[in-house]
Amino acid sequence: MDKIDFVITWVDSDDFKWRAKRSKYISNEDDLLTSDNTGIQRYRDYGTLKYLFRSIYLYAPWVNKIYLITDSQIPKWLNKSNDKVTLIDHKDIIDSKYLPTFNSSAIEWSISNINDLSEEFVLFNDDMLLNHRISPDFFFKNSLPRDFRAYRPFTPVEEFDKNIFNDIYVLNSWIKKWPKTYKGIFRVRSFKPLINSLFMLTKHKISAYYDPHLPQPYLKSNFASAKKIWHREIHKTLTHKFRSDEDVTEWLVRYYQLEQGLFEPCSKINGHFYTINDIDLLSKDLLNSKSMTLCINDTNSVNYSANVNSIKNILDTKFPYKSPFEY
Repeated sequence: MDKIDFVITWVDSDDFKWRAKRSKYISNEDDLLTSDNTGIQRYRDYGTLKYLFRSIYLYAPWVNKIYLITDSQIPKWLNKSNDKVTLIDHKDIIDSKYLPTFNSSAIEWSISNINDLSEEFVLFNDDMLLNHRISPDFFFKNSLPRDFRAYRPFTPVEEFDKNIFNDIYVLNSWIKKWPKTYKGIFRVRSFKPLINSLFMLTKHKISAYYDPHLPQPYLKSNFASAKKIWHREIHKTLTHKFRSDEDVTEWLVRYYQLEQGLFEPCSKINGHFYTINDIDLLSKDLLNSKSMTLCINDTNSVNYSANVNSIKNILDTKFPYKSPFEY
């Protein structure tokens, strides 16, 4: 079996030193609370990281290494002596001229700079979990990431969609003749993505993809290829201290993998995206192990504290025992 590493990005938003550092780079105090790119909801830590580690121990004990990327922060409960865990500081992978950074896209573009990172790795946000026992071929098959290639009409409804537009724009600018390969286009077992795929074949350009927002498998070499192709756009992203409307995201690497045929098609991703407001649905999924993976995404909520407490209770029920990654 090829080595597969997991990479997790995390920030402790309650760290006063980190907050003070961040505030130095925000001119408008209102942006600390309200902006989609700089507001605190972009960084809030509501305790899911510990349960992600527990889920990895239970459901993916085969993982080679777990790299936790932080900004000079260490979770108080983390057992740093565990030989599967390596802490990565921003300064270890990001050029000092770009630091400090609070831009998730800049951080994610730097992941492939991790020393000894395996060719095959899976990127997690700290709000993602494994929810069922998973084998390595859930993420990789024949040394390629498993993924689905399904297109959708592009309908921007939130600020982050501007970054998706940037990704698609630079991708279409690079692809001279589309599609370069038909691999996986007709594999998705869903009527709507199939119709969208057929529609795109008549347009010879890409509108947008269905993005699962779940643990994402990548090849490190594809990050290197993307950095060569879109060097200017990625450099510009790295210069932004906070997420910007001008950024390109690491999802561009996923799109590159799909369009180059550097993936192993699967019919769909067995995972689910929830927000902190979806308490009942989340509880049923977790306690019944319905989805293989899931995301519990932060969002604006009038009952934030109550919802977070409910989520912690659900996660304590699902993952009641400490893992070897904890003291």
